[in-house]
Amino acid sequence: MRISTFPKAVLCLAGAFLVLAAAAWAQKPAEDASNRAAGDDRDVSVKPGDDFYRYANGNWLARSVIPPGKQSYDTRAELTARVSEQVRDLIVEAATTTHPPKGSIPQKVGDYYASFMDEASIEAKGFAPLAEEMAAIAAITNKTSLSAYLGSTLNSEVDGLTANADHIFGVWINQGFEDADHNFPHLWQGGLGLPDRDSYTDPSSKMVELRAKYQTHIAAVLKLAGFVDTETSAERILSLETRVARTFAPDSDAADVFKAPLMGMIGTRHEIVYKARGHAFIAEYYADLEYNDDGSLIVTREHKAVDPVEAASRCLRAIAEGKTRSINGRDVQVAADSICVHSDTPNAVEVARAVRDALRSQPAN
Repeated sequence: MRISTFPKAVLCLAGAFLVLAAAAWAQKPAEDASNRAAGDDRDVSVKPGDDFYRYANGNWLARSVIPPGKQSYDTRAELTARVSEQVRDLIVEAATTTHPPKGSIPQKVGDYYASFMDEASIEAKGFAPLAEEMAAIAAITNKTSLSAYLGSTLNSEVDGLTANADHIFGVWINQGFEDADHNFPHLWQGGLGLPDRDSYTDPSSKMVELRAKYQTHIAAVLKLAGFVDTETSAERILSLETRVARTFAPDSDAADVFKAPLMGMIGTRHEIVYKARGHAFIAEYYADLEYNDDGSLIVTREHKAVDPVEAASRCLRAIAEGKTRSINGRDVQVAADSICVHSDTPNAVEVARAVRDALRSQPAN
């Protein structure tokens, strides 16, 4: 939970949902076994303020099993599987319907699916349907012709919030990052078989194993397509994709594009790096934590309740004087562009309300 110290102080939503849920849990009578019936994903034996994730998902985690062949599983994957099965049934129904009206959606979908499943005809035609495309690629001899070809592949299939482009580049039409009143075309990188840049560059054993499996997959696909020396070709393809991936900006550089501010403590590497890169840094004061003599925080595994009035008083001093009292009674330098109250502090709601009321009582600057 954060409280802004700008004029007409506003209580931020970050963490507020957790705190309010914890307060509601504390005020409600104990829930009986009926709340744990099948279909209820919650684990009501867990306090929301202690572990909101377990409170909201504990029963689902206990009864769900990761399906074979999958590395992870969640409700989105479950929903996707159900929807995919329903869509498949609709497509099969369209393909097996006798004489649907010509030009109708069922006729178009059914014919498209039937042609896709006609492996004999596909195999008989070989690479003939790709001849024109392959000729265009073979005609690339320099950067100019490469640029012209890449331009011909641009389309707007990209959702920049969830994925990269299927092609080397894709066009994403969306609100401007700095002008939400207008839509702008955004050029998105793509052309990778693995999910992202780190999948190619991460040196961890897990990702090394993933890349080895991906190379094996490429070789298997090439073999099915009738190519020879598939192992060498797969190695070259993975090498090319890796070089492409290295041209992608790391996700950690997103701030350079989106100009996202960072909230944190003054005197930290976070502040130094963000300011050096020309990005906004919002200094944060922690109302429910103690400070060491050097200005660092005393972070414990479990927070204790704090005096709301005292916490509010410390916040006002941090804002007005840029100082707070350390655990040993010394004044240390702080800054308070934003105030944080942790949701796992037992009386976080009371602390947040006291801080908010104290700020509202101050004259607007």
